[in-house]
Amino acid sequence: MKQGFAVPKEDGRGKYGNYPYKFQDEAVQSVREFLNAIPKYNSHYSRQQNPNKVYLDCDLTTASLFRDKYFEYCNEKQDPAVSESKFREIFVSEFNIGFKPPKSDTCSKCDGFLIAINNPELCAEEVTERKQQYELHLIKADRGQNMIGSLTALAKENSKDHHVIAMDMQQKFPTPKLTVGPPF
Repeated sequence: MKQGFAVPKEDGRGKYGNYPYKFQDEAVQSVREFLNAIPKYNSHYSRQQNPNKVYLDCDLTTASLFRDKYFEYCNEKQDPAVSESKFREIFVSEFNIGFKPPKSDTCSKCDGFLIAINNPELCAEEVTERKQQYELHLIKADRGQNMIGSLTALAKENSKDHHVIAMDMQQKFPTPKLTVGPPF
């Protein structure tokens, strides 16, 4: 106000470029590469509602990923590591990954295809072949879901002649949480 300005000058804190705790760009990039390299899977039934959401194994957490796997990855690649809070910040803000199993089960074929596709030991031709097989499998699954929908609609229209019963038995058995159907 003494200098004749009606508005005080902008706060200058944090604008000097000498951040002692700033993470190196290579370390942040190594977190992104690590998170992209982890095998993930889509939910078999809920992929239509949220196609970009992927899931990790149900026994993992961000803390266990950071402690057990990220440090091994950094040591192998000889990359600088970030802190756990920075790891969690990148994980939450840049990736759409969940830990708990999806509400609906996945089939073992989908899980097998995704694990094979994300396997770094496979050559490009094998990965391409597995991707084609996976896409064909998804088309067949969608056809089955569409058939259930059309038969349900037919049964609603003509309830005297047609009946449809569809059951998800995984929700009924008193067993531990499993993500694939073959144990049933």
